[in-house]
Amino acid sequence: MTENQISVIKKIYDATSFCALWYDVPLDRLRAHAWQESTWCREGTDPEILSPEGHGKGLFQIDDGAHRFASCGCVFDILLNTAYAARFLASLFKEYGDWNTASKRYNGSGTAARHYETDIEDLIQQKPWMDLIKQAGVI
Repeated sequence: MTENQISVIKKIYDATSFCALWYDVPLDRLRAHAWQESTWCREGTDPEILSPEGHGKGLFQIDDGAHRFASCGCVFDILLNTAYAARFLASLFKEYGDWNTASKRYNGSGTAARHYETDIEDLIQQKPWMDLIKQAGVI
């Protein structure tokens, strides 16, 4: 693992820890969303990741078609991207009253959203990011 990868993984670890606490989002749920969206920026290699279509940006793949925040360059800042996603998830939880629905609505609606909710729940159980965190020596 390169020094750059370790640095990116540590920034993601710190950003998710801080934002989960600040916005009152379950930490594993927040990390699961980041993993689902970007596999933590392809395991620490590129925090400026774009979706294949070019609309989802950064760690949490904030869509520029739905969120003005994604239109500015700061969308690629790990902490700002995480804060935006955590605040959005918290607002969805406040609106719908449960985390499963909030996760589903994070990805929109329809069949893809139903699969997304299941994927998030599986990731929360599996916590695949733990191996990456350990490999980077963060914990």
